Amino acid sequence: MKLEHSINALSRVSFSTRQLINPVTNEPTGVVQDCWEDISHSCAKGLEELQNRLDAIDEALAKIGGVDKMLAIFEWVARQEEKKDLKPPKDLPPEGLPLAQAKKKGGRPKKVA
Repeated sequence: MKLEHSINALSRVSFSTRQLINPVTNEPTGVVQDCWEDISHSCAKGLEELQNRLDAIDEALAKIGGVDKMLAIFEWVARQEEKKDLKPPKDLPPEGLPLAQAKKKGGRPKKVA
């Protein structure tokens, strides 16, 4: 994706490029032609921000060790979640009692007058 900004708040974006081919020899000329489309300036700024974020994610993946390392981390996290699911759920307090009273067990007996 290539972006071009202009001063008059109109911009252009190119999502695809193609190499020009010499019609006589049917070989690439080395010239790349972009397919430009006019878009609004705010849309172009949004696309540019999205591209910058994707580049940052790619750099972070490269620092971690690539996609294979990230997949291994995701699989480890999934296994940890499965282990949590194997534990039995805790018993809920009886219906009708506030949690503050249900948690209190024992304590001093009340005075009888």
